[in-house]
Amino acid sequence: MSDKVPSTERPDAFWHRVYFAVVIVTVFVIAALWAFSKYFST
Repeated sequence: MSDKVPSTERPDAFWHRVYFAVVIVTVFVIAALWAFSKYFST
Protein backbone atom coordinates (compact mmCIF):
# COMPACT_ATOMS: atom_id res chain seq x y z
CA MET A 1 0.00 0.00 0.00
CA SER A 2 1.32 3.42 -0.93
CA ASP A 3 1.41 6.33 1.50
CA LYS A 4 0.84 8.78 -1.34
CA VAL A 5 -2.86 9.34 -1.88
CA PRO A 6 -3.74 10.93 -5.23
CA SER A 7 -5.23 14.34 -4.65
CA THR A 8 -7.69 16.17 -6.86
CA GLU A 9 -6.05 19.43 -5.80
CA ARG A 10 -2.68 20.67 -7.00
CA PRO A 11 -0.07 21.14 -4.24
CA ASP A 12 0.23 24.83 -5.11
CA ALA A 13 -3.50 25.44 -4.84
CA PHE A 14 -3.21 26.09 -1.08
CA TRP A 15 -0.56 28.76 -1.62
CA HIS A 16 -2.60 30.37 -4.40
CA ARG A 17 -5.44 30.76 -1.88
CA VAL A 18 -3.00 32.20 0.67
CA TYR A 19 -1.68 34.73 -1.85
CA PHE A 20 -5.21 35.70 -2.83
CA ALA A 21 -6.16 36.21 0.83
CA VAL A 22 -3.06 38.35 1.41
CA VAL A 23 -3.94 40.55 -1.57
CA ILE A 24 -7.53 40.98 -0.34
CA VAL A 25 -6.41 41.83 3.20
CA THR A 26 -3.82 44.28 1.87
CA VAL A 27 -6.42 46.08 -0.25
CA PHE A 28 -8.76 46.22 2.76
CA VAL A 29 -6.05 47.64 5.04
CA ILE A 30 -5.08 50.29 2.47
CA ALA A 31 -8.74 51.27 2.02
CA ALA A 32 -9.23 51.47 5.80
CA LEU A 33 -6.13 53.64 6.24
CA TRP A 34 -7.30 55.92 3.43
CA ALA A 35 -10.76 56.22 5.02
CA PHE A 36 -9.32 57.00 8.45
CA SER A 37 -6.99 59.63 7.00
CA LYS A 38 -9.90 61.26 5.13
CA TYR A 39 -12.04 61.21 8.27
CA PHE A 40 -9.41 62.75 10.55
CA SER A 41 -8.07 65.26 8.01
CA THR A 42 -11.28 67.29 8.01
